[in-house]
Amino acid sequence: MVTLKEAISNVFTNLNNDQKREILNVLIHILQKIIENPSRAKFRSLKKDNKTFINKLLHFNGSDAVLRCLGFEEVTAAKL
Repeated sequence: MVTLKEAISNVFTNLNNDQKREILNVLIHILQKIIENPSRAKFRSLKKDNKTFINKLLHFNGSDAVLRCLGFEEVTAAKL
Protein backbone atom coordinates (compact mmCIF):
# COMPACT_ATOMS: atom_id res chain seq x y z
CA MET A 1 0.00 0.00 0.00
CA VAL A 2 1.25 3.48 -0.82
CA THR A 3 1.63 6.20 1.79
CA LEU A 4 -0.58 9.28 1.77
CA LYS A 5 2.39 11.38 0.66
CA GLU A 6 3.07 9.05 -2.28
CA ALA A 7 -0.60 8.95 -3.25
CA ILE A 8 -0.88 12.75 -3.26
CA SER A 9 2.38 13.05 -5.22
CA ASN A 10 0.99 10.64 -7.83
CA VAL A 11 -2.22 12.69 -8.18
CA PHE A 12 -0.25 15.93 -8.47
CA THR A 13 1.84 14.68 -11.38
CA ASN A 14 1.31 16.99 -14.37
CA LEU A 15 -1.20 19.26 -12.58
CA ASN A 16 -0.95 23.02 -12.29
CA ASN A 17 -1.04 24.81 -8.93
CA ASP A 18 -4.73 25.72 -9.24
CA GLN A 19 -5.68 22.07 -9.75
CA LYS A 20 -3.51 21.00 -6.82
CA ARG A 21 -5.09 23.65 -4.61
CA GLU A 22 -8.59 22.56 -5.62
CA ILE A 23 -7.85 18.91 -4.79
CA LEU A 24 -6.42 19.83 -1.39
CA ASN A 25 -9.41 22.06 -0.63
CA VAL A 26 -11.81 19.21 -1.41
CA LEU A 27 -9.85 16.80 0.80
CA ILE A 28 -9.72 19.35 3.63
CA HIS A 29 -13.47 19.93 3.33
CA ILE A 30 -14.19 16.19 3.49
CA LEU A 31 -11.93 15.70 6.52
CA GLN A 32 -13.29 18.78 8.32
CA LYS A 33 -16.85 17.46 8.02
CA ILE A 34 -15.78 14.13 9.51
CA ILE A 35 -13.87 15.78 12.37
CA GLU A 36 -16.70 18.20 13.16
CA ASN A 37 -19.37 15.46 13.00
CA PRO A 38 -17.71 12.18 14.03
CA SER A 39 -20.98 10.48 14.95
CA ARG A 40 -22.78 11.33 11.69
CA ALA A 41 -22.38 8.48 9.20
CA LYS A 42 -23.34 10.65 6.22
CA PHE A 43 -20.03 12.51 6.48
CA ARG A 44 -18.02 9.27 6.57
CA SER A 45 -19.15 8.12 3.12
CA LEU A 46 -18.92 9.69 -0.30
CA LYS A 47 -21.32 9.26 -3.20
CA LYS A 48 -19.22 8.42 -6.25
CA ASP A 49 -21.90 9.78 -8.58
CA ASN A 50 -21.86 13.27 -7.02
CA LYS A 51 -20.96 15.59 -9.92
CA THR A 52 -19.02 18.05 -7.76
CA PHE A 53 -17.03 15.24 -6.17
CA ILE A 54 -16.30 13.74 -9.60
CA ASN A 55 -15.27 17.07 -11.17
CA LYS A 56 -13.15 18.29 -8.27
CA LEU A 57 -11.47 15.06 -7.22
CA LEU A 58 -12.39 11.69 -8.69
CA HIS A 59 -11.53 12.43 -12.31
CA PHE A 60 -7.86 12.94 -11.38
CA ASN A 61 -5.75 9.80 -11.79
CA GLY A 62 -4.82 8.30 -8.44
CA SER A 63 -7.38 10.18 -6.35
CA ASP A 64 -8.92 6.87 -5.29
CA ALA A 65 -5.58 5.87 -3.71
CA VAL A 66 -5.57 9.11 -1.70
CA LEU A 67 -9.06 8.34 -0.40
CA ARG A 68 -8.00 4.79 0.54
CA CYS A 69 -5.02 6.21 2.46
CA LEU A 70 -7.49 8.41 4.35
CA GLY A 71 -9.44 5.32 5.38
CA PHE A 72 -12.20 5.26 2.79
CA GLU A 73 -13.17 1.86 1.40
CA GLU A 74 -15.38 1.00 -1.53
CA VAL A 75 -18.65 -0.14 0.02
CA THR A 76 -20.77 -0.35 -3.12
CA ALA A 77 -20.32 0.69 -6.72
CA ALA A 78 -21.91 4.01 -5.77
CA LYS A 79 -20.25 4.77 -2.40
CA LEU A 80 -16.83 5.08 -0.81
